[in-house]
Amino acid sequence: MILAGTAVAMALMATATMGTAVLRVRAGALLLAIALAAAVVTVAGPLAFVGLIAPVSVRLLGLG
Repeated sequence: MILAGTAVAMALMATATMGTAVLRVRAGALLLAIALAAAVVTVAGPLAFVGLIAPVSVRLLGLG
């Protein structure tokens, strides 16, 4: 049975021998993942804040 780490190392070696810049691809994938996560947090953050603060503000205003 091949361990997962060994399989990944073998795949990286095979990819590198085909001429792919492995570190550049990894860095690009990491930057893309960071940018996508930042975009999601940018959109979901205010929505979550409103969802948390709305019930408290309604209760404090005496409307609920």
